[in-house]
Amino acid sequence: MPHISGQELAEQLRQSRPEIKILYMSGYAADVISSRGLLDSGERYIAKPFSVDSLLEKVREVLEMQSLSPPAQASGASESQ
Repeated sequence: MPHISGQELAEQLRQSRPEIKILYMSGYAADVISSRGLLDSGERYIAKPFSVDSLLEKVREVLEMQSLSPPAQASGASESQ
């Protein structure tokens, strides 16, 4: 993407939607992504080209994973004593 990296875009999205789940894709092989430290541990990634079945599998994996940040508590909620 011009003018912004995928990681920068993801960070901006997480500021307004902390629960968002992200799947990165790139033409680089997974070992290149890993060896260069381009993604944080736990981030999901799919290498291009990929099949429809591979994409569906990765999207399912991402949707089923737990959020990286804890869910926000509702304001005004009281704790029982």
